[in-house]
Amino acid sequence: MGLFSSPADKYSAHEQYLSEHDLKRVVNHERIHILEQDKVERIREAILKRRMGDGKISLRHIYKLLQTMVPDEINKFERDAVMEAVADLFDKKL
Repeated sequence: MGLFSSPADKYSAHEQYLSEHDLKRVVNHERIHILEQDKVERIREAILKRRMGDGKISLRHIYKLLQTMVPDEINKFERDAVMEAVADLFDKKL
């Protein structure tokens, strides 16, 4: 990262299609044990709302969205776990 870069800059701005089914498959309590079910629902809902009209979203958009959630909603470890799960999904789609 450069002197004036953001932590979000390490994530790709390339948008990929993210279906609700795929999001439920990778962001859930069974896969990310540190997430409580109510947090899972809030995170999924926020990501689904943030997708573009064509259902696409980038990892950078997801990271920035998760950063805006207050610590009561999601902490750094939970955010990192969600980012890892979605990044793995996007990597497999490429």
